[in-house]
Amino acid sequence: MHGKRILILYCGVMLAHGHHSSLFANFTNRYDTLTTLDGKEYTKAKPQRIENEALIIFHSKGISKIPIRKLPDNILIDIGRPTNAELRAKEQEDYKIRKARQDWERQHQLEQDRERRIAAMDDVNALKRAAKERKKSGISDISWQEVDKIYNMKSKNTDLQKDEAWKQYKGKKVEWTGKVTSVGDSWGSTMLQVKMNPDTWTSDVIITLKKAEKPKALKLKEKDKVTFRGVLTRWGTLMPISIQDGEIIH
Repeated sequence: MHGKRILILYCGVMLAHGHHSSLFANFTNRYDTLTTLDGKEYTKAKPQRIENEALIIFHSKGISKIPIRKLPDNILIDIGRPTNAELRAKEQEDYKIRKARQDWERQHQLEQDRERRIAAMDDVNALKRAAKERKKSGISDISWQEVDKIYNMKSKNTDLQKDEAWKQYKGKKVEWTGKVTSVGDSWGSTMLQVKMNPDTWTSDVIITLKKAEKPKALKLKEKDKVTFRGVLTRWGTLMPISIQDGEIIH
C-alpha cells in the first residue's frame, strides 16, 4: 500500500510538471506505414522511446529518430503528446500573451516618455520663470565661479589687477548658493557667512542681511544649503567677498 501511495504521488508530480507523455505513452502499437508530416514513410514501424523531443522507432530498414514536430496526430495521441492542432492553438495563445505584454510595455514606455517630456517642459518653464524673476529683481549673470577665479587664494592676479576687475562687479546684484558656516549679529546687523568652495576652511562670502531677513536667518543651521541674493561691495582674498542688502531666498 505504501508503495502505491509513492507511485501515485510520483505520477502527480510528473503531471504537474508536464511529463504526462512519458507516463501514458503507448509504445506497444505497430504501424504498417508511418508517414511523417514532411512525407517520409517508414514501414512496419514500432515506437520505442522518446529522446530529446524525438521519437525513436524500429522499422523495416533499421532504427530512426523522428522529431516530435514531424509526427502525425494519430502517433502523437498514441505517445501521449498534444496534437498539431493543439500545439498550434497553444502557440497562438502564447503569441497573444507575448503581444499583449509587448503592447503593454510599449504603451508604458510611451507614457513614461510623455511624463519625462512634460517634466522637462516644466523644468524649462521653471528656469524661464526664474530667469524672468531674476531679471525683474535686477540680478546679474555674474557667477561665483567667475568671481572666484580672480579672487581666490590660488589666483596669480595682482592686487592692482583685482582692483581693476572689481570695477565691473562692484554694485552688481548676484544670486548664489553655498553652505552656511556662521550666522550672527555684528554692530546691529545680521551677518551670514557662506562657504562656496568645498575646500574652504571658513567662509568665502560674508553677507550683511536686510533687517527683514533675520527671522529666516534664525532658522539656518551650520552646513545648511542656502541660496541668497545681495549687492557686491568689497573683494577679499584673505577675507571673504562682502555682500550688502542680503536676502535669503531658500
